[in-house]
Amino acid sequence: SARTTSATYSYGNCSELDSISFWAKGKGQVRVAFERWDPYSEMFGSAEKAASGWMDMNSSKWVKFVMKPNDLCFNAQDVANCASSWESIKDHVHQMHVFVRGGTEFFLDDIRLYGALF
Repeated sequence: SARTTSATYSYGNCSELDSISFWAKGKGQVRVAFERWDPYSEMFGSAEKAASGWMDMNSSKWVKFVMKPNDLCFNAQDVANCASSWESIKDHVHQMHVFVRGGTEFFLDDIRLYGALF
């Protein structure tokens, strides 16, 4: 199984992830982030993240977004480092988030993870 429990926090092994896709509609920008976070990493400042760049949504039509793991370049300090961001978390992903900024209304649909087995 690709899902494992460590102490009271479970994580997924996404090392075989091929791509992520979803449809979005709304105002502002959207971003996807995978994180390796738990209270201990927060306390010691070692939480890790691999996030996409900010992508513009369209408020009048649905737009399909597709990204590969090597597109998840932004780390926890929001600095682009494509060589290490995904590599540092891919086998211990605690959370996947979709963030939106600069808008008041947004919609997401058909979120898919290709290649990850849970």
